[in-house]
Amino acid sequence: SEARVTIKLGTTEFTASAEYPMLVRGSTATMNITDVSPGSVTEIKLRIAKTWGSWLVVRSLRRSVDISGYETATVRDAYEIENVGLRREGSVRIKLPPNATVLSVEGGVFKYSEGFGVGKYSVVVGSSYTEVVVTFVAPPAPGERAQLKVTYRVPLLRVDSEYSVSALWNPGLVVLNGTAEVRVLGEAAFKRPAPEATYRAGEYLVARFRVKPEESLPGPDTVVVELRVNTAASLWRQARPYVIAAAALAIALSSGFLVRSRLVRGAARRGRAPELARLMAEYVESLEEERDARLELARGRISRGVYRHRVEVSRVKRRKLRRAMEEAGRGLGADVRKALDEFFKLEGELRRLLPRLSRARGEEALPRVNELIDKMREIAEGLR
Repeated sequence: SEARVTIKLGTTEFTASAEYPMLVRGSTATMNITDVSPGSVTEIKLRIAKTWGSWLVVRSLRRSVDISGYETATVRDAYEIENVGLRREGSVRIKLPPNATVLSVEGGVFKYSEGFGVGKYSVVVGSSYTEVVVTFVAPPAPGERAQLKVTYRVPLLRVDSEYSVSALWNPGLVVLNGTAEVRVLGEAAFKRPAPEATYRAGEYLVARFRVKPEESLPGPDTVVVELRVNTAASLWRQARPYVIAAAALAIALSSGFLVRSRLVRGAARRGRAPELARLMAEYVESLEEERDARLELARGRISRGVYRHRVEVSRVKRRKLRRAMEEAGRGLGADVRKALDEFFKLEGELRRLLPRLSRARGEEALPRVNELIDKMREIAEGLR
């Protein structure tokens, strides 16, 4: 008799060979075994080799593409990288679009500086892509995960009345769960590919897409869109820090010594607000992770076991962040405390809605969920 053996590896980046003829297509290898007796055990020697450099995979990629003008877009990639190999991985190579300008690289608690060695990153500019090589502060052991945030700027390419932005670009690693949100300050018509969802977040129109799971797979790297950027709002966002600084300077110069000393002490207390804003932004990202996990379970894209793991990880992270936020909020002004209270009030309503997303017809709650998340993000951005 004859038996067929099929091996699914979840990636196309491999080669396989065995003593029997093998057909490799995409991420699947199939072989037919002849002369097999019913009920017998046949031992097959199979050799599988990876064709890429490391055993790191991207468990989660959350990409935010901010378009506030007609020339460039600012991209923020938040990676959860897992080591699925048998040894520690000391570094990771991440591919960015060509002509990308790297602005910063951050870990979970550590900010990397440009250079060579532990805790550093270097940039290699190629003809078809830009590569960032990050040497981990704490290299992940087998089964461990590492957090990375890469912020960079990419040019917008214009053809007639349309613009294209590299929003779906694969980073050169297998991406198990990758989302991209393109945020346009103003109005936009997303031409291709079609977004999974669109919604408004204050002055922004936001469209959600999926990042390419593998570099070698077919599919678009860019999003094509017609833009109508709110240039007045964009100019105000650029000028706002200077206006605030000038106003503060004018107040300081026109006040007496006592008033000036109070302002200095107040500024020192408010100086911790940017740190609080950063923690709040991470808190919102964790809520978005739970939202996405519940949606993907309802859509049949992940198993219940994977879903439970992702929800638990996001909740553990939020518990730690909440303690850090309470600590960072101590000693700040009443306006900051009021903003923090409003933030948690919105979160309370959001947590009551999130379980509905994984039930039948649960997506009816999605617009309100996204609205609450956007309001929380706006509060965080207002404290920077």
